[in-house]
Amino acid sequence: MSLQTPSGQAFEAFFAQPERPNGRGLVLLPKVYNVNRWIRSVALRHAAQGYTVLVPDLFWCQQPGAHDEYDQPEPARALGARVDVDAVVGDVGVAAHALRQRLGGLAAVAALGYCLGGRLALLAAAREVVDAAVSYYGVQLEEHLDELARLRRPALLHLRRPI
Repeated sequence: MSLQTPSGQAFEAFFAQPERPNGRGLVLLPKVYNVNRWIRSVALRHAAQGYTVLVPDLFWCQQPGAHDEYDQPEPARALGARVDVDAVVGDVGVAAHALRQRLGGLAAVAALGYCLGGRLALLAAAREVVDAAVSYYGVQLEEHLDELARLRRPALLHLRRPI
């Protein structure tokens, strides 16, 4: 599915349409590997539960369509290190808006993310572009403690202990 930013630029997102929609949307935010096979399978599992799901291309500004599998860590990590977090949180807002429009305008839309995506999901909830967030081992959260302290949306954080 193609999404359009407020400035008129277009970017792609994987779209998973449920057979029996439950009226809720989910912006699914991947690890630095971007929209790879694994995150698409996660999107399809959520769609099987009734959620309408969008997985935006996190790196469309840097390298559109850069979707790496787990056997390609270096290119993915290099892109992740250069990502413009604020711009991508804006893209999450674009995806959330598109889901709300598709679901009738008043639908609840949550963000769920892993690693880099977990960071983005929490920031999207803090900036009120989504109604709730789930973060699985979100990275570099310490860079946003002041902003996250003002979070007023429901959020669930799954943290892992450093090894």
